[in-house]
Amino acid sequence: MLLWVAFAVVPAAVLAAVLPPLGGPIPVEEEAQSGTLNVYRNQLDELVVEQARGLVDPTEAAAAKVEISRRQLTSTAQFEHATPGAPASPRLAVAGGVDLFVPLLTVGL
Repeated sequence: MLLWVAFAVVPAAVLAAVLPPLGGPIPVEEEAQSGTLNVYRNQLDELVVEQARGLVDPTEAAAAKVEISRRQLTSTAQFEHATPGAPASPRLAVAGGVDLFVPLLTVGL
């Protein structure tokens, strides 16, 4: 009988250790934002250098600068509108289902 209690307690202890992170907020990666913005800044810098070397026409450089700036603003707006730490309800539902199902399965044995 004590063996069956141990079979029920061990999965419950494992679930207690594993499931709390699943119910927590999703971290927002600020490194992704800074990396993306750095790419656009580097593109603008390279465009200025290429224009100074005469590899790009002034009209093409102006159009490319507008396009890069537009992408940079869009990227910044996407990161600003992201909800940091938003809970993941599907993950929480799966975690709750696993939390109920696994101990019931062990007790049923």
